[in-house]
Amino acid sequence: MPVISSSKIRLTPGAAALAALCALASAQSAPPSLDFPEEIIKKGLMSTHVQQIEKWVDYHVDQFAKADKEDDVLKARTLWFNTYSQYDVPDYRYTFARALSARLAPLLDKDLPLKRVKDVNIAMAIASMPQVTTATVLGRMAAHPDAAVRYLAWQGYLAIRMRVLEQTQQNVNAMFDAVSEAASREASPQVMAMIFQMLDLSAPAPNPSVEGTYRQAQQKALDLLQQTWRRHCRQVLAGQTDAIDPCRAGVTSLVNMAGAFADDKAVVKKVLQLVMDMTWCGAEAYEQAGDKVEAARTCGMLLRDCENAMAGLSKRSKKLIDEALTDLKIKNRPAFVKLAVLKWIDELKDFGVQKPVMEHPPTTGAATTQASQP
Repeated sequence: MPVISSSKIRLTPGAAALAALCALASAQSAPPSLDFPEEIIKKGLMSTHVQQIEKWVDYHVDQFAKADKEDDVLKARTLWFNTYSQYDVPDYRYTFARALSARLAPLLDKDLPLKRVKDVNIAMAIASMPQVTTATVLGRMAAHPDAAVRYLAWQGYLAIRMRVLEQTQQNVNAMFDAVSEAASREASPQVMAMIFQMLDLSAPAPNPSVEGTYRQAQQKALDLLQQTWRRHCRQVLAGQTDAIDPCRAGVTSLVNMAGAFADDKAVVKKVLQLVMDMTWCGAEAYEQAGDKVEAARTCGMLLRDCENAMAGLSKRSKKLIDEALTDLKIKNRPAFVKLAVLKWIDELKDFGVQKPVMEHPPTTGAATTQASQP
C-alpha cells in the first residue's frame, strides 16, 4: 500500500471548519492558568492580568455550580483559597477576591445541586479572604436562612471591618445596616455572639485620617448594642440558657466600648445600667433554674461577668454576687443572689443606676429553652 505524505493531504472546506471548531472547543474547555511572574505583578496588575483572573474564576465557578459530588465542592473551595494565597501580593489578592465574590454571590440565590453544601463552602471561602471587595457578598451571607452561612458572614466581616471603616461612607453604612438588621432578629446564639464581637469597636482608629468617621462608627455601634440589649435580657429572663453565652459576649463588648468612651460619664452610666439590666435578668434566671445544675452554672457565669463589669466600670472592688454564689453556709442561694443584686443597685446609685423594670415574657417551655443552632 503506497504511503501518503501528510503534505499531500487536503481538507475540504467543511472538514477544515470542523477542525477549527474542535480546536476552539478544546481551548475553551481547558482551564486558564494564573502563572504570573511575581516580580511583575508586585509592580501592579495590568489589565491582561485582571482579565486572566476573571476568566480563571469564571471557569472554576462554572465547574463548581455544575458539581454534583460533595468531594468536588470541597476541592473547588480548596483550589480557590490556594489560588488566592499563591501570591503574597495585595493587588492580586484584592482583585482575585473581587472577581470570586462577584461570581459566587448570585449562586447563593440559586437552587443548585447540593445547595446547602455549596452555600456553606461559598461562605467558608469568602470568610477566608479578608478583603474589602468581599463586603457585598458578606452582606448577602448575613441575611442567609442558614445559620452556618450567617456565622461565617460575621466571621468574614470581623476580619475586614477596620478596612471597611476606611472606605466610603456608603460602604460603612452598608456594613452597619447589615449589623442592625441582624442584631434585631438573629435567633442563633452562636451567630449573635459573633455580632456582639462585631459591635466591639473599642480598638483605636485604624489610622489618624479616619478618626472622625471612626468615632461616629463607635457611637453607632454603642447605639446598636443598646437598642438590641433589652431583647437579649428578656431571653435570659425567659430561661433561654443557650442565649447566655452571646449575652456574656455582649457584656464584654459593652465594657470595652465604655472604655473607648471613658471620659464620657453619660456613656459609663448608660453601660452600667445595661449591665445591671442583664444582672437582674440573670438573677431571675438563676432562680428559675432550680435544681437544674447546668442551667444554674451557666447563669452563675453570666452573673459573675456582670459583677466584674460593674466593679470595673465603677472602680469598686465588690464581690457581692460571687459571695452569694459560693458561700457554703447559704441555704436559699437564689434569694441571696437577688439580695446581692439589690446591694449593687445601692452601690451604683451615684451613677444614676436604677432598679430594672423588666416585664416577664410569656414562657413556652422549661428554663432550658434552646434557640436555633448554626
